[in-house]
Amino acid sequence: MVITAKAYARKVGVALKGCRTEVERDLDPDGFMMKREDVRSGFQKIRCKLFFVTNASEEKLSQLMDLVERTCPVSDTLNGVAIETVAEREESSAG
Repeated sequence: MVITAKAYARKVGVALKGCRTEVERDLDPDGFMMKREDVRSGFQKIRCKLFFVTNASEEKLSQLMDLVERTCPVSDTLNGVAIETVAEREESSAG
């Protein structure tokens, strides 16, 4: 998602000084261990949080996130798994 965000940032007028992601997931071990056939063996949900260092408006960040969610190859590959993506603003550590 970071690569996708960086690829589209300039297109929507967002000057990124930095971008990183954190990913969390839900996994039911009963599916993984084949204890229950009604539970998938993979992740039930994946949560992605993108952190942006930018002075861009909330509207511009929203436009960028829309493009990221629609075009990210990783998200597309994981189709079938609920993916929740959130954007947050982060302060620059460069001063």
